[in-house]
Amino acid sequence: MATSLEASSPDPGKPGRRGPALERVTLNLTPRSAEALDRAVEITKDSKTDTINRAIQTYAYLMEAIEEGGSVHVRRSPGGDLETIHFL
Repeated sequence: MATSLEASSPDPGKPGRRGPALERVTLNLTPRSAEALDRAVEITKDSKTDTINRAIQTYAYLMEAIEEGGSVHVRRSPGGDLETIHFL
């Protein structure tokens, strides 16, 4: 699935507009990733662009933590076991 990320913010190059410049990319998603994106959009009610932006920022944050010697864990339910997340 090819998804074009559309910029929804005003063009900062035009008079009266503020904000950082946006970068447009074309993204090819595997079927599994496309389904995950659809699930995330359904859960958050955010746009696909916002969901992908947040995912990239979260991934970078987690990778920085791991690079600094940290680890990432998740508990899927209250009182459940703590699982270590490994990124390949």
